[in-house]
Amino acid sequence: MPFSYVPLASRADVDRAEADAGALARLKSAFASSHVGVFFFALEPAGGDVTVYSRMFAPGLGVMEDPATGGASGPLGCYLVAHGLVPASGWHDIGTGPGSVEGR
Repeated sequence: MPFSYVPLASRADVDRAEADAGALARLKSAFASSHVGVFFFALEPAGGDVTVYSRMFAPGLGVMEDPATGGASGPLGCYLVAHGLVPASGWHDIGTGPGSVEGR
């Protein structure tokens, strides 16, 4: 599934994101399916062992918002490791535990 990943400065910025179906429909997709999914995330966790806070909008798939999408969170883990935002040795689980991803 193709997604555009948008890093934001804070958890509050992620919360302020709005699912504007018209604006998302105007985005051009680089993929043959014309699907545009936008995944917002911040490295400002809510607390505990959570590393990332996120939200995903994909009205083209019939889902205005899916805050806990595994299809986007899995690749986000790879992105975070590849860009040195989390150590590869600390990334154990997407969902709960050390290095996990939290959706709103």
